[in-house]
This record gives sequence, structure tokens and C-alpha cells, in this order.
Amino acid sequence: MSEERIGPYRILRRLGAGGMGAVYLATTDSGRPIAVKTVQQQYAADAEFRRRFTQEVAAARAVNGAYTVAVVDADTEAEVPWLATEFVAGPSLEEAVARHGPLEGAALQVLGAGLVEALAAIHRARTIHRDLKPSNILVTRDGPRVIDFGISKPTVEEGAQTASGAIIGTPGFMSPEHAAGKELTPTSDLFSLGAVLAYAATGRAPFGSGPPAVLIYRASEEPPDLDGVPPELVGLLVRCLHRDPDRRPAQTELAQAFRYGPAVGTDWLGVAEQSVRRRERELDQVLKDPNGTRRRLLILGGALLATATAGGAAWALWPGPAVAGDVPRRTWTAALPRAGMALIGCGPTAVVCADRTGVVGYARSGGRKLWSSTAGAGILPASDGSRVWTVGSDGSVQAQDARTGATLWRSTDTVPGAQSVALPVPGLLLVTGEGGALHAFDAVKGGRQWTSSALGTSYRLQGMASAGVLVMQVSGDLKGAVNGDYFNCRVLDTVTGRQRWSLNVPELYAPPSGSQLYALTSNRVLTALDARDGSTAWSRPTGLPPASATMTAGGYYGSLSLHQGVLACLPADEGANAKEKIAIAAFGAAQGLQLWSGSHTGTITGYATANNVLALGGPTGVTGTALRTGRTAWTWHSAHGAATVQAATGKLFLVTAPTAAGGFTLQALAAADGTSLWHQEFARQQGDPRVLAQGSVLLIGYGTGLTAYHLPTT
Repeated sequence: MSEERIGPYRILRRLGAGGMGAVYLATTDSGRPIAVKTVQQQYAADAEFRRRFTQEVAAARAVNGAYTVAVVDADTEAEVPWLATEFVAGPSLEEAVARHGPLEGAALQVLGAGLVEALAAIHRARTIHRDLKPSNILVTRDGPRVIDFGISKPTVEEGAQTASGAIIGTPGFMSPEHAAGKELTPTSDLFSLGAVLAYAATGRAPFGSGPPAVLIYRASEEPPDLDGVPPELVGLLVRCLHRDPDRRPAQTELAQAFRYGPAVGTDWLGVAEQSVRRRERELDQVLKDPNGTRRRLLILGGALLATATAGGAAWALWPGPAVAGDVPRRTWTAALPRAGMALIGCGPTAVVCADRTGVVGYARSGGRKLWSSTAGAGILPASDGSRVWTVGSDGSVQAQDARTGATLWRSTDTVPGAQSVALPVPGLLLVTGEGGALHAFDAVKGGRQWTSSALGTSYRLQGMASAGVLVMQVSGDLKGAVNGDYFNCRVLDTVTGRQRWSLNVPELYAPPSGSQLYALTSNRVLTALDARDGSTAWSRPTGLPPASATMTAGGYYGSLSLHQGVLACLPADEGANAKEKIAIAAFGAAQGLQLWSGSHTGTITGYATANNVLALGGPTGVTGTALRTGRTAWTWHSAHGAATVQAATGKLFLVTAPTAAGGFTLQALAAADGTSLWHQEFARQQGDPRVLAQGSVLLIGYGTGLTAYHLPTT
């Protein structure tokens, strides 16, 4: 395989990747668009894999139907085996329904008729598709097209498993007998057909969403949710989704049930025609200008022949043309014991998730569950990725190995009325107790280091290891408070726990490094202080307005953050409505000179910096602001609600936003211009998404699912 060609086909660009290989948009010498799927080198070197791949190509070539995507060419003996199919410029059924809503009337009839005919063609070739689902069905002008025969198997082979014993398919759409690893017949595809049609008619999967094990259980033991399916189809879909393969309708009965009404044409698409036309325009543009550099989101769904991974659903991240190939690779997915567990640590060998009920560790490589334990005191544990610290029901403190769960040490004395546990600086574990007392332990070896006196009932704790201090922001009764008289900031020595100095201000910010703190007084004066003794380095008025009546108590509390030598003031006005203006500003950290001031519309929902750009999340999307000038560099619009800036990694921002279907999309936005480089959508689950980016690892926790990706170098 050369850089320019795969076999006789000229490569235009890489479109995406699955668990087994990559997919490219290519053309014949005459200019006909072709989708070429290659196999990863590690599988190409496996003789057994090549044997199975050759059989699958032969099975796919035998399929000849009006509503399937034809195999054009293949070379199973090449150094890197490949398969070429005709290219279809249309969105997947999954995308069409998510973007334009469920299908109705004639559209649903055309879809059903096309899928029934496609399955008939597949089954005539003595093949079972085994992964019929919305993302493997393309919406085109002349009806649906079924894709991805790369994971089909000839019916003469036994079972549904790969050589390694892993089931290939998608929970929620695969039949119960498929999930159980039993020998399959074509009726297995009819179960999938029923699930797909239910999704198309309602916009949701008939067995809901959740971890694979949960979906498999529901499909095997619970009735499908067909609320919203047209009454004339309910009975037929109930039979398609029957647990007993012998109780499902015959193919001839299905063909009779889905007869075309109007002739197939763009009329059947309804509003989804917009997406089809857009795909056709994008393809035409690429064919005319294959080397073009316009930053347009090219989502040519027909070429993404997703390959299923063991134990999970087939997947694809959709890239834009400017970053072909620079998309994350999903490495594993695991089920969490409970929905909403927090990602509290990612170390060299383990990933740790926890809530106030318990903690669980997973292997960083592969995602295998390593251990779990309960949290007796109902306190969220702390972790640095290598160790996990918890508080028992008796107030004892213990450290566990994040890889094995083994106890490393347990304190002999207890913390009365323990309320929280944290690691503000490396090596120092702090546990809050009754009356705001602070108890410090050696995080590595165990043993109490010191205990403070009562400090207050509500405070923020910041650590500054380079200066050897802890910054405690203690508050009294904040009801209706908007000035600094309600705050007392105490700076403690990390070694002794003794107070070094204190100050009454609404905001005292400790950067992660250095020895200088930054304070914002009740009359909005910005002051730089030596962390060791509280002496003033400089002090300047900011011109910021008084705290608004809608601001959370304390106004500018928690508003300061340091980014590449720029001190940003970003008030967290959680009471602001979507149209209210919030004053923001930036100052040079060296002397406090104001660099710029401006406003942000609505509550700031997360922020991060990358490539000298400050990204601010808000009610309608994300705004990219030049860090040193305040100039608006770009905006990214969220169509279905507030966008949250989760993190920055390399030269991009990771942003989450809701989808029309009630789930969320994870977007990677280029720091330079806000272009969406890739995105991944997640079906609706309980709670909010949790995102952790650390080095080359991207972890996403949502509902009861935890997914790990390998981030490319940016």
C-alpha cells in the first residue's frame, strides 16, 4: 500500500477507523468514488484472520441486491488486505433520525420494504449480516442501503463468534440467541430488523440504553418499548422481537407487510433530504478538488464501514478533512456499578471511579475490572491514580493500591465526624472533621501529621506546594451576602498546620505553582501577595462592577484563574439567565495591568486555555477569546442547549453539549478557529457526562458506562 494508492484506486482522504482497520475515500481512474477498507497490520500478519477475511469477502461478493452496497474489488493476499465497495453519499439512518426526527408514513414503509429486500438478498447468498443497526443503514435518494459486510459470516460456519470467541454485534439490536453465542439462522437478522424499525419510528432503541450486559438482559427477558410505533406495525414488530427465533415472521410475510406506496424518490425522505443533498454536495466538492484545504466537516457516512469490537457496539468517530486520521481510537469500554460515578484518578496502570457508596478500579490498558470496595462513611474518596484514600464508618483513614485494592496503611486513630478527604498537595492527605477541624496525614506512609483547630463550617481548600502553604477560604452565613466581610482566608503551613497569616477578601486564588497569591477585595481591587508572609507585591483597582443581585453569594468568589501569565476574572454567576451579561476581564499577572475587559452572555459553563485562546462555555455554545487581547476569535454554536468546556489537550478543546435525543455529543474544537475536528455522540443515560483527559488518555464516564480513548498527537 503506497501513500497515494490502495490497489488500483487513488486515495483522496482517510475517513475514519474501526477496531479492525481504516476506511478511505478513493476513486477509480475514471473518477468513480469508491470506499476502501484496509485491515490493521497486526491482523494482516495473522494467518487465521486472513483465512476468515477471505471467506467474508467471498460472502460479501455473493450478495447482490438493490438495497445493499456492492463489493467492487478486494485483495485478500496483499501485504495489507483491503476491500473496496461502491461509495454512497448519504447519512446513516442513525444520523438522519437524530437530526430530523423519527420517520413517518411512506418513509417508514419505504425503509421497511428496502431493508426486507436487502436482508432477502443477503440470506439468498447464504450469509447472515449479524450487525444490522441504524448506523449500518444509509439513507439515499433511492431508498435505504445496508452496509458493513466486513463482519458478516457465511451461514455454513458454526456459531456467531470470532476465532477468539468474542461475539460480534451490537447489544440492543442483536438477537438473544446471538448474544448467547448460539448457532444462528437468518431469523436472527429479523430480530435486528424489528429493533431498527422501532428505532426509526420512535427515535429510540426498543430496549433503551445502558451497558452491553443490561441491554442483552432486556432483549432476552423484557418486552420491547414500542410506544410511538404506528399501530399497524406494533404487532409485526412484537413478533420480530420475539425471544424465540421460531416465533418470528417469515421473510415473505414481511415483504407483504412492507409494500411500497409512492414510487421511491426524494419524496420519501421528507426533511432528511437536506442531509442527503449536503452529502452529495460534499462528495462532489471533494471529487472536484481532492486536495482542497477548506475546513468543512465532511461526514461521508457511507464509507465508514464500522467494525465491531469484542463485547461492544461498532463505532466510528467522524473526522473533518483538515485532520484526516487525527481522531481518537477507542481502546475499551467498561460498565460502572452505579450511574454517575466520578472519575477520581488515572494512574500509570489503573483508572479509579468512585461515589459516596464505593470505589472501583479498572486496568488502564484494556479496562478490565480489577477490584471494588464500599465507602463506609459515605465520603467521596480521593485518588492520585496510584493510591486511593477513603474514610471508614469508624472515622479511620486508609490508603489502597489503585491497581490491586490492597490496603497500604490504615490510621490507628480516627477523625470524629469526618466530612471530606482531599490531597491538595502531593504527599499530604487532609480530612475535615467536626466543627471544621482539619486533620493531616502522611499520604504515602500513613500517620497523623497535625490537627488544626476549628476553622469554620464552609470553606474552599487550595494547595500551593512550591510555597509550602494551604489556603483555606472560610465563610460564615452567606445568605444574601455580596461582600468580603463574610469571608476569612487563612494561609496554613503544610508542615505544621499553623496559621501563617489571614485576610478578609471574597476571593484568594492560589495558582498551582509559584509563591504568589492573588486576592480580589470587596471593592474589586486586585492584589498580589507573597504566599509565605502575606506581604503585598502590587495592588490595582480593576474597574469591575459590584457583584450583581443574581450572583451566587460572594459575587466574585472563585472567579480568578491563571493562564500563561494572564490572570482571568471569570465570575461563576450561576443565577444568570441565558441573556444576562456577566462582566469578565484579564490582567497581566506580573504587574496587574488590565489587558482587556468585556462581557459574557449567561452563566459560564466551563473554561480552558489552549494555543493562547480562552474558551468559555455558555448557554448557546462556546466562545473562543484571544487570551491577551480579549478579541473574539471564533464561536461554536450548540443546537440543543448549553455547551460545557471540559478540558484542553494539545491545541484543541473538549466540549460536551446535549443532543436532540437527550444524550450528549463530545466535540473536539480546534483552538485556532473553533472548527469541529471530530465528535462522538452518546445515547441518553442517567446523569451528566464526566470527562478526564490525561496525556494520551481520554476517559468518558456517562451513566453506567466508562469509555477510554487513545488521543492522537496534536
